[in-house]
Amino acid sequence: MSFELSKRVRIWLGFTLWVGLACTAFALTFGFKGEIANYEYGAAGWPRVLFVGIVIISLAQLFISLRRLKRNPEQTDEKAAGDDAPASIAGLPVRTIAVPVIYVALMPQVGFFVATPFFLASVMLIMGERRYLRIACVTAAIYAVVLLIFVKLLFVPLPIGNWPGFYDFGNWLLVLIR
Repeated sequence: MSFELSKRVRIWLGFTLWVGLACTAFALTFGFKGEIANYEYGAAGWPRVLFVGIVIISLAQLFISLRRLKRNPEQTDEKAAGDDAPASIAGLPVRTIAVPVIYVALMPQVGFFVATPFFLASVMLIMGERRYLRIACVTAAIYAVVLLIFVKLLFVPLPIGNWPGFYDFGNWLLVLIR
């Protein structure tokens, strides 16, 4: 059972969920221990930057959404979403939280190299992109840049998976990239 919420309430609910998630995760980074050789900021450095980035992007999205709503207040949620799904509390916020949770839950088993392209494509589908060629191209570009930065330049050990087949594929791709 779902109930309808106004567009403004949904905008603020989504903002609150993302900022709450980022602030909680940021607070958890204070439990990271240990120094990293040749890295001044320690193990919590880049996660903290990521979580601050989530807050900044959430603020920008809040500003853009409220401005768009102010310009065109009569636009319904169904028209804005571009599909026939009803705008309810169980809609967008639940999907936007569920996909990253599933991604994080599957990553130790299937590995970063397999899970990430599906995650990127899923996020674009949730955000309303329906042009499959564009989804494939953007996914490939983001995936290539992330692999280049983390595997080739920073030598960060990404999870390769535990399940048979996924482990072998992850190792093969890692050797191919390096």
